[in-house]
Amino acid sequence: MQQNFQEFLQLIEQLRSENGCPYDKLKEELGDLLLNILLVAQIAKEKTR
Repeated sequence: MQQNFQEFLQLIEQLRSENGCPYDKLKEELGDLLLNILLVAQIAKEKTR
């Protein structure tokens, strides 16, 4: 799990970099918000197990 999370963080860093995806640089990117919501929901789901 730790390795997967580190890979995820590296992916986010790459997407947000100067040479990353131009869509990830938009100020009103709703996809970023949705990703955060789903991540928090998954964490909450795991804690209730």
